[in-house]
Amino acid sequence: MARGNAVSRLLVGTDGSDCAAIIADALAEWGSLRGLPAVALSVAPVDSPTFKLLISLYTLGDEPAEFQPEALEELHRGYATEMAGRLTERG
Repeated sequence: MARGNAVSRLLVGTDGSDCAAIIADALAEWGSLRGLPAVALSVAPVDSPTFKLLISLYTLGDEPAEFQPEALEELHRGYATEMAGRLTERG
């Protein structure tokens, strides 16, 4: 969200997809954003009864729901870390 006439930092979201992977390249091509502080993030599902129900339905009960949130959080942390690395490499 822009609240002024200048950009002072970036918030870059990723979902780990191939499309998201090209964000850093696109930003680097623009050049005008080079050197700005950036935060990379990925949003993982929260631990909730609804999430546990969806996991049990999706996996037909083969995967215990209590293990899924931690695995997803770690996966999404990796996505954000990869994006941060790409942003750093490209300036």
